[in-house]
Amino acid sequence: MAEAAREVARNELIAGTVAGFVCKLVEYPLDTIKVQAQTQSATGPRVSPITLLMQTIRTDGFFALYRGLPAPLLASMCESSVLFITYAFARRLISPAGVD
Repeated sequence: MAEAAREVARNELIAGTVAGFVCKLVEYPLDTIKVQAQTQSATGPRVSPITLLMQTIRTDGFFALYRGLPAPLLASMCESSVLFITYAFARRLISPAGVD
């Protein structure tokens, strides 16, 4: 029984870590463009997010969209793994024995 619980926790840890990684990898460039759009000058011309995306890629390269990613990536991976493990633990506590 304890071995099965450890295996479930390990699987949830791995799944949560991968989920956090993928989520942040997809979300971060969109957040970068959103911040650029929000911090535009109020007096200057407004530029659409698509134009900001193209300008960023053209002037700074594709990987500029991921500048500053390591800290949020690590945090997202930790957060998701804890959420997955906690959910699995709570589900085991609430559901009847043998029902999964």
